[in-house]
Amino acid sequence: MDEDVIYNQKGVLVSTTRFEAKGHTIAMAHITSVRVVYSDRWALGVLMAVLGALLCFIGLQGTGSSIAAALGVGLVVAGIAVAVALKRGGLFIRTSGGEVKTFTDMDRQFVAEVAAAITRAFIRRG
Repeated sequence: MDEDVIYNQKGVLVSTTRFEAKGHTIAMAHITSVRVVYSDRWALGVLMAVLGALLCFIGLQGTGSSIAAALGVGLVVAGIAVAVALKRGGLFIRTSGGEVKTFTDMDRQFVAEVAAAITRAFIRRG
């Protein structure tokens, strides 16, 4: 069977014969299923940012201190970074040898496109 490339973006290749992503190469013949998992733990970052904003507000009041305001700003920035970092999608491939987490990406649409491409590759293989 000739190799027909289904998807090739951002270092991920899906063809009718193989799947390659970030150091993993898996023969399509060995893949039994694919699933996408979305991490929604970003609420921790939002909570950190809200607490940081509150601390900053208290620090900027006449009775507060500039240290509290500075810590508040730092907590807001850290909270935003945590929220962004934890909002990811992950692609899991199951083979006869078990399940492999092939990659995660902050672009959930990209992860969904790769999963759809693997499904299309299954269909084309017959």
